[in-house]
Amino acid sequence: MPKQVRKPPSPSDYSDPRSLEYFFNDLYELGVRVGTRSYDLPSIASGAITTFTITVKGAVPDMQMQLSDVALPSTWNTGLTVTSRFISAVDTVTVAVRNETGSSIDMATANYSIRVFP
Repeated sequence: MPKQVRKPPSPSDYSDPRSLEYFFNDLYELGVRVGTRSYDLPSIASGAITTFTITVKGAVPDMQMQLSDVALPSTWNTGLTVTSRFISAVDTVTVAVRNETGSSIDMATANYSIRVFP
């Protein structure tokens, strides 16, 4: 189950010196689990699927962590679809991409990002 981020402390919480610390620790944890990779997808034939991995520190398989959508580059070909993304190993997220068109597609090198929520 995803970890819920605490609400920012209210004025009545200022008597607790740790209230701000807890809130900012939660925000920090969200920012830490982001991975970005520059990758050149291989040429993908019509109907074929290819996979690639992104390193995300803190990602652990089978811990019911939640993944955001993959941040795609502005040069993304709309004939390609991200069919799945999952934590395949410790600190590793695997992304599967499928070619939905009738011809092969060869993307140029681009940056891909994903966030893992605890």
